[in-house]
Amino acid sequence: MKLSECTKNYTKQRVIMYNRDQTKALYKNRLLSCVNGCIYVGEPVYDNYRNELFDVFAKFPGLPALWLNTFSGRCEINGMEQWDVIKDMASLDAFVESMKQKIKDESHIRLTEILLLENIDKKLANDAVAAKAAFEENLKRKHDERNRQDAEEAARRNAETMKEIEAAEQTIINGGELSNNPIIIYGKYTWERQSYTMIEYLMQKYGVEPKGRTKGWIRENLKRVEINDHAFTWHYQTSSKRKSSFDSAANSLSELIMKVRNK
Repeated sequence: MKLSECTKNYTKQRVIMYNRDQTKALYKNRLLSCVNGCIYVGEPVYDNYRNELFDVFAKFPGLPALWLNTFSGRCEINGMEQWDVIKDMASLDAFVESMKQKIKDESHIRLTEILLLENIDKKLANDAVAAKAAFEENLKRKHDERNRQDAEEAARRNAETMKEIEAAEQTIINGGELSNNPIIIYGKYTWERQSYTMIEYLMQKYGVEPKGRTKGWIRENLKRVEINDHAFTWHYQTSSKRKSSFDSAANSLSELIMKVRNK
């Protein structure tokens, strides 16, 4: 049987839910229907695609109902007691034992669970607050360590790229073959990145500004440049026959070579 098919006999109940941005646990009043033991559902709501959704709660005798999650009305209720969010809610004793284990392990505890514990055992609720703080501090420590390692990796990759850029500059100064390979410049972290081709980056670094679509042509079509003392030969891949693009690119390359050699 689907969740949407088993709701009936709604009664008003006091419930514990989050506020809209899930930063606080609040008491609210909701119409609930029992579907399986301690498991209740609220009235259906609909998303932007008219899918039927139900808030699912655990309701123990004499206590506010605890919001667990929101599920599709198409979910089958057979075996729902094994759902991760529900399996510790078979009874009040099962819930309390699961909270004690979370406190011992300093694992994730929700604000709504703490608010329900305040109705059961004040000391246990205080222990849960301390365990939640320890969990969040540990999470922050791991996050900071990941960021530190990622920042080191970004710096390492940038150092390797800078070596490639310096080698490209030496090629322009001394002559040789300069490949227009793709490179990536990272910010503080590896997810902060900007991609270039080598010649595109050098033009930006030295203030060479190709006209019109020439920058895109250099990025997409220019493969390499063979440079000697007085001239260069370029190799490109394109179906374009616009002489103006070639002339503009040639002028930009000449300007780049001059600026690198005169730095």
